[in-house]
Amino acid sequence: MALTAASFVDLMPEFERIDPATITQWLNIAYGRCDPVNYGSRLDEAVGYLTAHLIWNSPSGNSLRLENEQPDKKSRYWREFTQVRRELGLSFMVLQ
Repeated sequence: MALTAASFVDLMPEFERIDPATITQWLNIAYGRCDPVNYGSRLDEAVGYLTAHLIWNSPSGNSLRLENEQPDKKSRYWREFTQVRRELGLSFMVLQ
């Protein structure tokens, strides 16, 4: 099952104020960066975390960040994404 903007928000309700078209654009980018062969049954999970990270770091993510948080490569979503990669033995691959 591929994530849609609606199913993404169901999993991560903190993104409900983000325009669905914006979510869809970032989902498409994340799916393009995650090889289905490598991620297998965890593809949608990985794509969800990567999408969240990409939105969080974008101007659209301003409302998601806490006052003292700045966009960087280590959002809480990035940490979850890299955890999935480690569990799948993909930590050797650089993806940014």
